[in-house]
Amino acid sequence: MLEAQPFKQFQPLFFSIDEMCFAEIEQRKGGLAIQRLQRRTAAFGTWSRRERRRDMFLLKEALKKKPSSEQLKSNAARLPDLKRLLKGRSFAEVRDDYDVLARLNELMGGFTESWPKADPAAMVESAKGELRFAVEVKKVELFKSFCDVGCGSGYFARAAFEMGCDFSCGLDIQPHPAWESFLEGADGRLKYLTTDISAARHERKYEMVTSFSAFEHFKNPPLMLKAMSELAADGGYLYLNFSPIYNAADGLHMAPLIRIPWHHLIFSRQALARYYKDFGLEASLQWAEEWLNKWSAVDFMNMFSNFNEMRLISLQPFWNLNYYWFARLFPDILPPWIGLEELLINGFRVVYKKERPF
Repeated sequence: MLEAQPFKQFQPLFFSIDEMCFAEIEQRKGGLAIQRLQRRTAAFGTWSRRERRRDMFLLKEALKKKPSSEQLKSNAARLPDLKRLLKGRSFAEVRDDYDVLARLNELMGGFTESWPKADPAAMVESAKGELRFAVEVKKVELFKSFCDVGCGSGYFARAAFEMGCDFSCGLDIQPHPAWESFLEGADGRLKYLTTDISAARHERKYEMVTSFSAFEHFKNPPLMLKAMSELAADGGYLYLNFSPIYNAADGLHMAPLIRIPWHHLIFSRQALARYYKDFGLEASLQWAEEWLNKWSAVDFMNMFSNFNEMRLISLQPFWNLNYYWFARLFPDILPPWIGLEELLINGFRVVYKKERPF
């Protein structure tokens, strides 16, 4: 069994942000208008100045864009009711209030009884786009051998195969029904394995090791990070992209079933259990609680910034601003021990490189 190395405490400089995404929102002409935006950041980790400038520009431009006419009408219509329901209420007052939970979800769009079905071909094409991003934007070199850890349905392993990778592999602790169809025509250049890499040693090394939408699920992220580094060949890369983390708006991974942002942080376990039971989805809530590690943005920054098995090339958070207006209008019902900056951080992109020995 691999042992995770202890790491020193990371000082979260990125939480010294002043007026992170400040926007005064008012109702005007049947919609919402963003009146003012200021954004100032502090450097942290290896998020380069160039990357900061680019991300801040994209963030500013995103907030400048007006919502679609449908979104404007929807927000304008629900705001008076939202204010009547939540204004003047505190976190402690709403935490166990089932009626507020039920009414709030109704105002935010209601309960959806089924998950949207994914198109496998479209998901593979989307995976190719993410791999191209890693190669072109993050400067990860073209790869001949590829391994995706926590591969789930196996989209990324299939995408790497279709992009011309000599050998592509997907690893997960349990098999997935989609693997069989993805193996068609692979001629041995694509494999899926059911294994726990933290408990087994793998002799094969890969030029590119990835993990997508998995690190928020791993029970022991430091142990998994170390195990993944041992899968990387000398000169190889480790590329991680995952979201949403637990303190994000959909940190419980239950959208679009429940549309209330941060509902798992605002409401108590008892209120949520009762609400999920009303729709026959107790098992979904139990699954979410069992398969989420509840790590915060600071926890992940601690780990990634102090991992010494590989050279850290890039460490970037990315934000979900879809519910920024909600956090600004109703800050008192949000958990007081979590800052706005962390609530808006949706996930991370991380790149490491294993240096060749001299």
